[in-house]
Amino acid sequence: MIIPNQSSVSFLSVLPDGTTVPGQRDSNIVTTEIISVTFSKVKSTPTAFIGEGDSTTQTIVLTNNTNYVIKNLFFNDTLAVGATHVPSTVIIDNVAYPGYDIVAGFSLPDLAVGASTTIVYTVVADNPKTQDTVDNYGTVNYSVDTQLGTRDFTENTNTVTFAVISTSLNVVKSVDKAVAVKGEILNYRSVITNTGSQNVTNVVFTDVLDANLTFVTDSVKINNVTYLGYNPISGFALPDIAPGGSVTVDFQALVN
Repeated sequence: MIIPNQSSVSFLSVLPDGTTVPGQRDSNIVTTEIISVTFSKVKSTPTAFIGEGDSTTQTIVLTNNTNYVIKNLFFNDTLAVGATHVPSTVIIDNVAYPGYDIVAGFSLPDLAVGASTTIVYTVVADNPKTQDTVDNYGTVNYSVDTQLGTRDFTENTNTVTFAVISTSLNVVKSVDKAVAVKGEILNYRSVITNTGSQNVTNVVFTDVLDANLTFVTDSVKINNVTYLGYNPISGFALPDIAPGGSVTVDFQALVN
């Protein structure tokens, strides 16, 4: 971006007969190039969210729209808590650089006027997740040789954000007898808890009993409500479970 500036002076000239004549003179135009604008540093990520342990790419495009060669380029990117850089995934202009690390940073070739370079690398979300969202940006150090000498700059890319979601369930089963004899009834209970961050739908419960057990007909209870005709061997649907919510399934089995 070139910012021009010009001064203007208005005045009155006094003639020999005492009369005045108005006048105006403009200065020459001076310009200042705003390097931080014309040197474009754009970061993007292809997805709005990823799951625990899943990975996604980050892309940084550096474009030199200035009137100067961008020199001494150095890039680094420190991720916020919640995700880490996957080693050996840095690609610059379609060429892999397995030894490069985004946190330690790395140098880039000089960028000619009108040229651009693209940096791509992979990050992986923490598992289990430590943050609901991950925000981060890259930092670019560079220098420009101007008429007044070399200027050094440090600037950041835009900030990108992606959510880290969890879709995990925790199932805890218990039985009322550790020791039983033939003819006794065992009371089984399963507590299904949504430990993730998203609603869980289409939940189906099944329980294939040992050959030494026989399911007691009409003994299924869901959240203490009896459901006649339900059989855990063939399976049955459970209600949706919100994050932090749980569903309790009880049924009985006869020891053969």
